[in-house]
Amino acid sequence: MKSKLVFIFLFILMATYSNAEEVESLDNIILEAEETGESVLSPEAAEEYFLEQESLKGIFQQTKWLECSDDITGNYSGFGCTNRRGISAILEEFKNRNFYVCVNQALAKVGKPQAVDLHVTHDGIQGDANHSPRSLHAEARAVDVDSFVVTYGSGQSERISFKYASNNAFYNEFRSCWGRAVHEQNGCPLISGRYDLTGSIGKEDRNHQNHVHVSVPYCIGGNYSSRFFRR
Repeated sequence: MKSKLVFIFLFILMATYSNAEEVESLDNIILEAEETGESVLSPEAAEEYFLEQESLKGIFQQTKWLECSDDITGNYSGFGCTNRRGISAILEEFKNRNFYVCVNQALAKVGKPQAVDLHVTHDGIQGDANHSPRSLHAEARAVDVDSFVVTYGSGQSERISFKYASNNAFYNEFRSCWGRAVHEQNGCPLISGRYDLTGSIGKEDRNHQNHVHVSVPYCIGGNYSSRFFRR
């Protein structure tokens, strides 16, 4: 009887260890996905997941960005504006509250006039098969900014593209401003003690050389939720 109990105990222990290895392996895949931006699911599984997200998005209120007529206009790169771009309510709120502030702070940093009109060309908001299910894109809490088109009081307009090294100083300041907003307005801890790494991913990541990922992370009680990536 004693040997039988020992066998059962060893079996349970081995099963627990095996499960722990599987969890650790999955965690490693997810962490790798966070660094590379690649999907951890097959195309079929990703499609099924994102269909399910339509019901899960009830967790985070969704709204529409009226790209053609809002105070801050926009368009998906390579296409015209749309009057009903899906976006989470919290990202829409943060965009409206902080984009002008952060763009103008960045313009001041590089010695340029303040913007009186602002347009955003982006590479998407909603999640797709190229993003992990834990990506903030899955809940429309992130936008990939390709460039800002600013119009100055003189009427002159200028496109400031993220991909060009000549605009690094502008985007470094923009990201620092945005990170401060995420930290102070959304209660998210600083990543590596830096504002510019909080709520955004840029050229420090090999998959973000042509656009900057700008997000409002999901933070609870001053901590990042483990359900989603931190940026």
